Amino acid sequence: MLTTKEPVQSCDAIELNPHRWRALPFLLVGPFLSLFDQFVVNVAASPIGRDLMASPPQLEAIVSGYGLVYALGLVTGGRLGDAYGRKRMYRVGLLMFTVTSALCGLALSPTELVAARLLQGASGAVLLPQVLALIRIQFPDGERARALAAFGVSIGIGQIGGQVLGGAIPYWNVFGLAWRPIFYINVPVCLVAWVCCGLWAQESRPNGLTRLDLLGSLLSVGGVGMMLVPLIGGHRTSWWPTGTVSVAAGMLLLVIFLSRQRKLSMDDDGQPLVPTWLFRTRGFTIGVLLNMALYLATIPFFFLLGIYLQSHLGESELAAGLTFTPTGVGFIVASRIGPRLYARLGLWAVLLGTALTAVGLALTLGIALANGGTMTWPLPLALLLFGLGIGTTLPLVTGTVLRHLPAEQSGAGAGVLAAAQQISGAVGVALCGALLFTGAELGPGGGSSPYVLPLAAQLLMAILTLACAFWLRHVTSGDRPLR
Repeated sequence: MLTTKEPVQSCDAIELNPHRWRALPFLLVGPFLSLFDQFVVNVAASPIGRDLMASPPQLEAIVSGYGLVYALGLVTGGRLGDAYGRKRMYRVGLLMFTVTSALCGLALSPTELVAARLLQGASGAVLLPQVLALIRIQFPDGERARALAAFGVSIGIGQIGGQVLGGAIPYWNVFGLAWRPIFYINVPVCLVAWVCCGLWAQESRPNGLTRLDLLGSLLSVGGVGMMLVPLIGGHRTSWWPTGTVSVAAGMLLLVIFLSRQRKLSMDDDGQPLVPTWLFRTRGFTIGVLLNMALYLATIPFFFLLGIYLQSHLGESELAAGLTFTPTGVGFIVASRIGPRLYARLGLWAVLLGTALTAVGLALTLGIALANGGTMTWPLPLALLLFGLGIGTTLPLVTGTVLRHLPAEQSGAGAGVLAAAQQISGAVGVALCGALLFTGAELGPGGGSSPYVLPLAAQLLMAILTLACAFWLRHVTSGDRPLR
């Protein structure tokens, strides 16, 4: 039975999986594929559009539809693991991802690909929260930092690998299949992970949760969806009245959702989708806010830089994808050394990471301002610093958030964290696109001026992330409840 005063359960009280390190690489297939398939289409969008003769709105749905459904489903996906078992739901998610990836590769029309991408996003939403929950539960405090470092590496490889292979695979035209192998390669990877997780992963399921809050799921999905859809497509059409009404209705649904979750959280027999008492712990709440600011600052950067490289500098899809390599190198290196930095510096390591992210963005903004954006030789350094920053920050902050979660609520908490990240990234990309469109209208001379506004906004969010990191360091030592 869930109550409003759940203690934070130590992993020492839970039977540890003796094969946890053997299972971890196959658990990390989930976050890798979830991010890989979100980013791979960013660069491959042009060849996909040409091959399927997709209209601009259809192409935007192919690119953003996955991320939208992925973000909307993460909270429910995490709660499904709490209700029916994290290992079970992870393996179900792998099978779903296998089927939907094959459907994406087989699509013969834009409509078919849009539908398959939406289903693929739902599959990814089932995968990711289970991994964070299993790391929280099955790795004790002394090992969790290393497991989260590996989690960070899988995310970095997924993001950068998606950017690089999204350009390389259509260019190579393997077996004359053009862009389709970007989806087909998921099939054997998922099947191998499904088998190996069945052998080595250990089931984890709390005793208290017996049902899912379906009404809460519908309210959260409807509310966030009605707010995000106008943001994603708002730069093409007038906001009044459709967009404004949609956002207002979405806000109303979210108010109803939060009221329902608060009521269920206070009821001894209530089983909320999001236990609101989680947010009474400062470490969890500020960690989620920091993640939101970090994703607002960083995810739009990949979107913006891809447009800048291909539209402004005229680079091919392959060259644009390879340009992201320094970011991937920095992310992976920082994820590996992050736990050692944390052991020496504590949360000062998070401050260092957020500062490096801000410096990388500031340097990129300087490049956009200098000589019409054609002076690109400092760009690899800026991308390296950017990758070092997010590679240091993301695993450490994720670990801080997970540390403040009760084991019984690890799926719900992981879903909240992942949803906050993805929704922030989607909002950031939408706002970045709107600012880019505004900048193009203000500066039609063909210079780099359209990129200055969104880059400046991202730098501002990076500074906000730095402020949240200071706040997190200040308040987490006592783990006091919010008043």
